Amino acid sequence: MLAWLLAACGATGDATAPAGPPAPPPPAPVPGALQVTVSGLPAGAAARVTVSGPGGTFAVTGTTTLSALSPGRYTVTAVQVAAGPALYDPLEASQLRDVLGGATAAVAVGHTLSRQPHPVVVRLVDSVRAAFNLPALAGAIVTADDRVVAWGVAGTRRVTGGAMVTGNDLWHLGSNFKAFTGTLAAVAVARGAIAYGTTLAQVFPELVPTMRAEYRGATLRDLLAHRAGMPRDPVGGAITGATRADQRRSVTQWAVQQPPATTPGTYHYTNTGYLLAGAMLERALGESFEDAMARHVWAPLGIVNAGWGAQAAAGASDQPVSHSWQNGEWRVREAHDNPPVYASAGGAHMTLDGWSRFLQEVLRMEAGTSSLAPLAIQRETTASITSTGSDAYGLGWFITSRSWAGGRTLTHNGTNTAFGSVTWMAPLRGFAVLATTNSWDSVGNRSATAMDVLVGRLISFRETGR
Repeated sequence: MLAWLLAACGATGDATAPAGPPAPPPPAPVPGALQVTVSGLPAGAAARVTVSGPGGTFAVTGTTTLSALSPGRYTVTAVQVAAGPALYDPLEASQLRDVLGGATAAVAVGHTLSRQPHPVVVRLVDSVRAAFNLPALAGAIVTADDRVVAWGVAGTRRVTGGAMVTGNDLWHLGSNFKAFTGTLAAVAVARGAIAYGTTLAQVFPELVPTMRAEYRGATLRDLLAHRAGMPRDPVGGAITGATRADQRRSVTQWAVQQPPATTPGTYHYTNTGYLLAGAMLERALGESFEDAMARHVWAPLGIVNAGWGAQAAAGASDQPVSHSWQNGEWRVREAHDNPPVYASAGGAHMTLDGWSRFLQEVLRMEAGTSSLAPLAIQRETTASITSTGSDAYGLGWFITSRSWAGGRTLTHNGTNTAFGSVTWMAPLRGFAVLATTNSWDSVGNRSATAMDVLVGRLISFRETGR
């Protein structure tokens, strides 16, 4: 009877204890933090860093600490930053950090100046190249602190097509190399091997009997400043000999017997003077001019991809080849360059990076931080030594003034009649621009004009970012 009654009431016959209070919720996780340290960007530049994990996704533009983060693993990603005309790459694109409760994890996001071509500069270079119908063109912006901050190349090594030019290609500097020779002279003076006031007669006493009186007192400084009165270029049978040293000796012997092209002491641009300066430095330093340049200038500045003469052998396209404008079109000039004796006047080639390293050193010297030679000696290279009329010439540099530079500028151009180059430096503002092409138009002047246009656009880009 009792069992029936219990069943009718829905009871199972088993006694159940009354339910107790609900269990308390688990404690909330203790938050942690992540300290993000950003470095390697110029002042005012915003980083592009993203931090994502259990606590959410956060955008970071500079050094900061993200607090109250849920514990767990976070991914820190960084992308390239544009700062003015420069691009900066993150040292690590992605990093992982574990954030623990009650602790602060740390991550460092470093940056370095990008060595990749700047897309805006590439566009500028290619637009100028196409407008002037050049085979190839290159340009760069250089600063005293970061060296190449933006560069670009466009076009082909041969006008007929084929391989495109690259950032590692070699470009012929022509007379832009005169500044290198002036710098080697400064190093030689600093070493006590020679003085700026050393004369031709002192270095080449064996030539005094046949040396014209006007040249006996011509100094190393006079030759480098274009005020010795030398003929512009050696002509006729002046260049003889199988080696570069032999050619320098033959040109020196020839030059000191020639009537002065102008009154000594006045400006007269001359390659011959630089050939003789190279011969003086060669004898003073006791090694070939080429070896001395590599040892005392290129090596200290880290210039490794540089050489002499034509970049590409006849028929080759592994480097930009020479072109000249003939009969209304560009013609390839296989393995073209001036005679080897022109090394000190403008017979070298190098990469954009190599040339930029040298320009950076000149900027540093102007700012008082160069260590290549004592400043008092090295600064003579960019001093106004010889008046050219409206401007002046130092030891490998034209000195003038421009408003965009804040005043004083250093400039030079160069050609071996089949390549062209130009640079403008603004020492007061700590930057320089350069342009170079594997072509030369001596009639229509298109190569020189194109490089001037590109220089103007690079300066504008540096100022406006456009």
